[in-house]
Amino acid sequence: MTLFRKNHSNDTIGTCTASLNNDPDFASFSANRFTFYPNDTFNTWTVIAEAPENGTGTHQLFTFSIPMEGNVNQKKYLLGGHSAGDASAYYVKSIFGTWHNYLAKSGSITVTVNEQNQSFTADFNFDAQSGSHAIGVTNGALNVMGYSEEQKTDDEGSVSAIITGAIDWDYRSTEVEYTYEVDSDMPSSILAWSRQYVDRPNTSTHILSIRIADNLTAGIYAISATSQQVRSFFYDMNQRFIAYQAVSGTLKLTSVPDSNNKLLDGTFDFIGTTSDGADTINVSDGVLHIQK
Repeated sequence: MTLFRKNHSNDTIGTCTASLNNDPDFASFSANRFTFYPNDTFNTWTVIAEAPENGTGTHQLFTFSIPMEGNVNQKKYLLGGHSAGDASAYYVKSIFGTWHNYLAKSGSITVTVNEQNQSFTADFNFDAQSGSHAIGVTNGALNVMGYSEEQKTDDEGSVSAIITGAIDWDYRSTEVEYTYEVDSDMPSSILAWSRQYVDRPNTSTHILSIRIADNLTAGIYAISATSQQVRSFFYDMNQRFIAYQAVSGTLKLTSVPDSNNKLLDGTFDFIGTTSDGADTINVSDGVLHIQK
């Protein structure tokens, strides 16, 4: 599942490749989708590089947060430190719907930025860890151009919810979409995808998605991480990437799309945790309403 479902109205183009050491699932990384923008809220450059899905329920991406200091040429930033001038990086992978976030613990990234050309190039190498498992990222090369703008989808409606716990947020989508998808770990399903994007100067991005088996009818269904009926995720894309998977909750469907009805409608609530169980959120008062 691609996090950023539609092309940007002003596409960010580029390349990003890296070698992965001690990753049991991947030996390398090569991206085909990019997000790049100045994040005025945190005074950083935000860069996200996503690899194409391979059809087996797996997904990869890199996220970088680099101090915004205007034009710089071959400036080296440490990764994994705790100083205000340090950069941060994550390698993230999803295996059959379970997200693993590898935070850079040591290493560096060397950056060149040209604000006039809206370009960002970097070389990077770092060691990263998720729980007790460590990997090495080597020979990293990143080159992007063009700021990303708000994405648009053709569907209408909204997704809203109150988020509390590790994140306190009033989620109100700015774009929505549902698609029919095949997932190797779940029956054919409807993916209800939404994003809340706040533009500069208080830039922020959150994503909330609900996967619903396409054989369901109106009714009440349990949400869990292994459910064959309903699963859900909430993503915090600000300064770092954090994925919260729903481990318990409820979806009440009042309308399911079919050949005569194109409305997906319902209410939901769930408890979500990170893959390592370190952080928990409570999603309440959720409302889902998407019309094709």
